[in-house]
Amino acid sequence: MVSDRAPPRNSSVARALSAPFGVHIRDSKLPAGAGPELAVPPTAWATFLAYAARAAR
Repeated sequence: MVSDRAPPRNSSVARALSAPFGVHIRDSKLPAGAGPELAVPPTAWATFLAYAARAAR
């Protein structure tokens, strides 16, 4: 699964790819493989999403 969010003008976009053993996150403004990528365990990603959803309220 790939997840994108439309950014406000002049801001970054994070692209997240769910893989069997983790979630890989990168800046979608750069071509795939051209920049750094952060990989986190699925449980850490789920915790982050829950936190972000609460903070957005």
